[in-house]
Amino acid sequence: MTDVIIDGSQVQVPMCDAGCGTNPDGDMNFADNPRGYTEGSQNHTPWPSSWTQSMLDFFRMHRLHGHP
Repeated sequence: MTDVIIDGSQVQVPMCDAGCGTNPDGDMNFADNPRGYTEGSQNHTPWPSSWTQSMLDFFRMHRLHGHP
C-alpha cells in the first residue's frame, strides 16, 4: 500500500498545499491557521469515493480471521 495525497476534487496530487500549513500532522487550531483548519478538514477527512471499489477488493483479498 502507498499513501497518497488528494485535493478537494479527490484527485491525487504530488504534495499538500503549503498554504494550509507546514505541520505534517495538520494544523487543527482555527485561531492560528483558519485556512489550514478548514481546507485541511475538507481534504483530509473524506474517503475518495472513486477508490471505494479498490478498498473493498483489498478487504476481500485480506480477510480477517474473526468470529462469523
